[in-house]
Amino acid sequence: MGKTTWATVDPATGLRERYRAQGWWDDRTLPLLLQDALSRAGSTTFPVHPLDRPWTGTNWRGVARPT
Repeated sequence: MGKTTWATVDPATGLRERYRAQGWWDDRTLPLLLQDALSRAGSTTFPVHPLDRPWTGTNWRGVARPT
C-alpha cells in the first residue's frame, strides 16, 4: 500500500491564538506532537489499530515517522 499524503489546513487566526493562549498548541504538526509525546512515554505500550497492519509494542519508532 502506498504512502498517503494529507493536505495541511491552517486554523483560523482566532482559533490559533486561543489555543496558544490556553497552552493547547505550540505550532507543532500532529506528527511532531505525537513523536514528542511517544518519546517521553518510555516503555509504555503503544497499540496501533490500522485495518491492514495491527501492531502493539513499546518500540514505536518503526510505526510512523513525521514527514
